This record gives sequence, C-alpha cells and structure tokens, in this order.
Amino acid sequence: MEVVIKGPKGYASIIEKQIQLCTNRIGGGPVNIELVLRDGQLELLEQLTSNSTKHADRSSKQNVPKQLRHKIDVAKFVKQQKSWPAAKQKPLSQAIGRKTNKLVDATAGWGGDAMRFCSQGYEVICCERQPLIALLLRDAMRLLAETEWAQKNKVSVPVVETGDALDLLGNGAFSADCIYLDPMFPSKRKSSAMANKSMELLHGLIGEDIDAESLLCHCVQKYPRTVVKRPNYAPPLWREPDEQFTGKLIRYDVYFQSKSK
Repeated sequence: MEVVIKGPKGYASIIEKQIQLCTNRIGGGPVNIELVLRDGQLELLEQLTSNSTKHADRSSKQNVPKQLRHKIDVAKFVKQQKSWPAAKQKPLSQAIGRKTNKLVDATAGWGGDAMRFCSQGYEVICCERQPLIALLLRDAMRLLAETEWAQKNKVSVPVVETGDALDLLGNGAFSADCIYLDPMFPSKRKSSAMANKSMELLHGLIGEDIDAESLLCHCVQKYPRTVVKRPNYAPPLWREPDEQFTGKLIRYDVYFQSKSK
C-alpha cells in the first residue's frame, strides 16, 4: 500500500520513523497525509483520492472532500468541563478502581480517554508508538496545560511517551496503580458508513493490532490492575477477566496482577 507523509523539515526524523512503521505494518490501507501547523496547533491533513468512497456523504456519493482534517480538539474538551474534578462515570470508574491514583494509558491514540482521566483527577502517562500521533498528543497536552481551566485547577496534564508500550512498560520506568488498554476493536460484520474518521486514519497507520494480547499478558504480570476496553460483541482479548463492567455498547475487562508465567 502506498505511504505518503509530508510535513515541515523540522519534523523530518519523526516523519521518517512514521513512514518506516507504516511500511512494516501488517494490513492497513494507503496513507497520504501532511503534518501542518494551523492556529497554533499541529494537525494532520488526509488527502483523499478521487475514487475514495469511504468518507462519502450518504446523501451524495459525489460529495467526497479532497482533504480531511484530524486534530485533538483541546478547546472543545475544556469547554465540556463543568466541574473539577469531573465526575467519575460508571462502568469505567468501577473498572479503574477506587484505589487508583496513577494510571498508564498504554494505547493512547488520539488521547480522548487520557484527557477524560486527567479531568477526573488521575495522574496519567500516555504511551503511543505511532510517532506522528504521539507528536500531536504532546502538542495538545502543551496547549491543555496553557488553558485557564488547567492553570486555575492546577491540573496535572498527561505526560506523553513515544514508543512501543511493551518496551516502555518493560523497562520499569513507570510506577502505576492501573494500566489501561484500548486496542483496536475487531471488525463487525457490517461496518458503519459514519465511522469515526480519525479512528479510520489510525487504523490505516497501525494496520493489524497483532501484539495486543502480548501487551496484556505483560501488564498482568507487572502491574496491580489492568483494564481492557472492549466492544460488547467481541470476546475477551485474553483469558476470562477477573471482573467485568458493562455498558450499553462497551465493556471493561479487568485483570489483577498475576506472577504466573
């Protein structure tokens, strides 16, 4: 599959690493994106081919945009915050556990869950192995730290670490009460035409998420509590969890630390 990634010269090494990862992935579609700085924030522009239909409007197959913008909307997130710390919503808060103060989001992606945890008062470390996504995450956390909301409430914004979570967690650099995993969901029989566009781009960059089970097994051996986000239609990522907390569409599988090999 064709991989085209462009951007400012100052980010050449990051772009090269991303191209290499995309080239070596298993599965995934063509990638044609450009890293740009717009309104003081880094974002990605996805170039769509003329025959692309995956983002077509339902009302008109010809209404296909030439570009899609992908960014972490910090301003929207801050606007949604009504109190500090934010209320902890079930079933996710049940899965994270009452004793958790510090957690690692080991598959951070676009940072939605990490910012939610941050707003609830947790100390958060993000791991992201896609260099461009990690770059956007770090830039967004910089902007978040500069907001009036964060400064007024002395919010500890998530720290972003670039690299494979297996390596980052394996070197013992992080202490955490809980590891949170949100691996790629398995495909349903019928895909939604209104699927999240930024998630589709992330899927394209990553390809098949082949090492998610290995990451889970490692976390269960090394950390007190590991939480895996899964769609209700999918089986557990590994063995049967020690606890499950289920919502309407999503459930959280919880595994407690085990020293068994």
